[in-house]
Amino acid sequence: MANWEYRKEKYIQTITRGRKKETIRSISNRIHMLQRWIGNQELTAALYDEWLIWAFENYSYSSVHRAHKEIKRFIKWLELKVYSEIEFLRIPEKLPRIKTLSKEQLQTVIDWSLEQKGVNWRRRCAIYLLILATSGMRAGECIRLKWDNWDQSTHTFHLEDTKTGTSRIAAYSPQLTPHLMQWREEYASAKRYASPWVIPSLMYPSHHAKYTAIQIKINTRLKHIFDFHFTSKMFRSTMVQRIIDSGGRYEEAAAVVGHKDIGVTQKHYARIKMDERSINAHSKALNDIKF
Repeated sequence: MANWEYRKEKYIQTITRGRKKETIRSISNRIHMLQRWIGNQELTAALYDEWLIWAFENYSYSSVHRAHKEIKRFIKWLELKVYSEIEFLRIPEKLPRIKTLSKEQLQTVIDWSLEQKGVNWRRRCAIYLLILATSGMRAGECIRLKWDNWDQSTHTFHLEDTKTGTSRIAAYSPQLTPHLMQWREEYASAKRYASPWVIPSLMYPSHHAKYTAIQIKINTRLKHIFDFHFTSKMFRSTMVQRIIDSGGRYEEAAAVVGHKDIGVTQKHYARIKMDERSINAHSKALNDIKF
């Protein structure tokens, strides 16, 4: 009988150094997809094929794709013989179309956010949405913003903790600065404590808000306010789209959203829509062809 839990724990201990807790949690969850299905059985190529069929029926394509890559690394580390049989098994990556907000939808979210007053979950959610809508930050970066890293004169934040592991400067709309100043003053007055976090916990001011807490509010409370669905990710995608639509280049979009490599920006956000230059190039390529 195979003790997959013990094997996973040893593997996680080996790879933990130099990785964030979120990354380790993701790796563990991907391996758990196989672990929960296989039980105490020893892995064979036939069982792995059966697991893939089950996984595709119960998880999204992208989740199975990521799990497959991680499980292969796990199996290789374990030095199991079955690795030689699944080593070259490839699951092509299918990237779904990225969803964005229209100009009207973006304006609706901003208008609602500017209307919020007081120190409550709506106001905190509003500040969160305003920063996302005007900066192109990742949700995790926005949650961890600190007032000490805020430069009012340049309307920027210095991001210490990013997904890529390197710090960067993120700009937001200058029109948001007075609202940020007012929010900081009102929060400190209401709580009698100046929280170091821009998006603080309402219960524990010395801690930043949890992403899940805000996302639950968006998915439950705010869905009754807006007649369209949106996620935190969509603001980032919308920012890239608006940069490209306004004549910006992918290099500039990559700098705004914090991608290390322009190839990442092109790979993911070229799925939003074909830019005007590409459409013109395509049309010129067929100018001398008669239909």
